[in-house]
Amino acid sequence: MVVSNELNKKLPYLNAVPENYKSAINLYHRGPPKSTQLFQVTPEGQPEYDVVGKPIVHLSGLKQASGEAVYVDDMPRFENELYLALVMSTKAHAKILNIDPSDALSLEGVVDFISAKV
Repeated sequence: MVVSNELNKKLPYLNAVPENYKSAINLYHRGPPKSTQLFQVTPEGQPEYDVVGKPIVHLSGLKQASGEAVYVDDMPRFENELYLALVMSTKAHAKILNIDPSDALSLEGVVDFISAKV
């Protein structure tokens, strides 16, 4: 808003920001989310080791929900790291007659070209 106010002083012909838009600069706080999760009722006397029908927390669920999970895209690359890049057809249901890898192999850093012969 400071920038907008300064612009209006220097360039009065510009339209001022409407008052109802100015609420966007205020911090927005909201309480913790509330939710409910329902599970089926397991029979009384069902052994502890019998997990059928019981809720089981996924091993990575808490890390994913809290944002702590580390994904492959989040990991830093290593020096001289070799990785695979898939090249897909740009035509749906097309019959590929031949593939010429010479352009790909001429690029810096390309180590090999692998394909399946049909």
